[in-house]
Amino acid sequence: MFNKDKIGLALSGGGMKAYVQIPLIRLLQKENVNIDVISGTSMGSVIGSFAACGAKADRIEEIMLELEKYYIDNQIFFRPSLKVLPFAKEKLDGFVEGNDLEDLLDNYYKTFNVEMITDVKIPIAINAVDLNSGKTVIFTSHARLFEKRLDWIIIDDVKLSTAVRASCSLPLVFSTKKYQELKLVDGGILMNMPIPPCKEMGADHVISVSMIDNLPTTVNDSMISVMMRSLEIFAHANQQLNIHEGDYNFNVPTSQYNMLDVGKGKEIIELSEEKLSESKSELLKKVKTWQSPIRFLK
Repeated sequence: MFNKDKIGLALSGGGMKAYVQIPLIRLLQKENVNIDVISGTSMGSVIGSFAACGAKADRIEEIMLELEKYYIDNQIFFRPSLKVLPFAKEKLDGFVEGNDLEDLLDNYYKTFNVEMITDVKIPIAINAVDLNSGKTVIFTSHARLFEKRLDWIIIDDVKLSTAVRASCSLPLVFSTKKYQELKLVDGGILMNMPIPPCKEMGADHVISVSMIDNLPTTVNDSMISVMMRSLEIFAHANQQLNIHEGDYNFNVPTSQYNMLDVGKGKEIIELSEEKLSESKSELLKKVKTWQSPIRFLK
């Protein structure tokens, strides 16, 4: 019996910086590289979810830029609620209430005939963190593949939009997502580079995407600027813990941007395309070794 190695795609969180992931997906689709499983954290879960629904990269880019425009038009990150007292008065535990995002995503998924996470075309795992237990929560289309992970909370009976909303609940920025008895925040708190879930779903090789940059960044004295830079430093350090578990990491340095740089989406995508042109040959050469020769199983 013949069997090809399975390839996984692990998409990290990073806010607007995660838009660098779109050109890589476009390249893999163009070169007919079959992605067998997908894992995503935070914004990586948004982009990864559309790929799992079967969307082409050009459509993913259109949707992500539409979402960015929605944030700009509704001044999501520019409202007075970014000052502490207003959101405290509203009894929210984050600057931005995330239900609108969840509803918007749900409408997009339905255009691909997807509502529940189990409806996706490519197996997916989306991670969040439960504040009550301190455990990683894995929302997945294939729960049976995670039966051995007793240290994770595994959930498959959930809407895809709910899973993604939970994974995107960046502390203090988005309100926590309450699901059953769980109080969920951004999956990047414990695992910002979700390579382990790809491995659990059977990936023999994993391609990951990161936005790590060791260049110094100028931070102003605002509370938001300090908070976001602190989260970025934490996210980068967190990514380094799992990157070595993958087989190829596509990294796009993005020190000139911050996680909430709404309005820079197209610019970030173009930066990624330039970087990918330098890495394309190396990546495709490596992928070719995974796909050929085909293994013979007795």
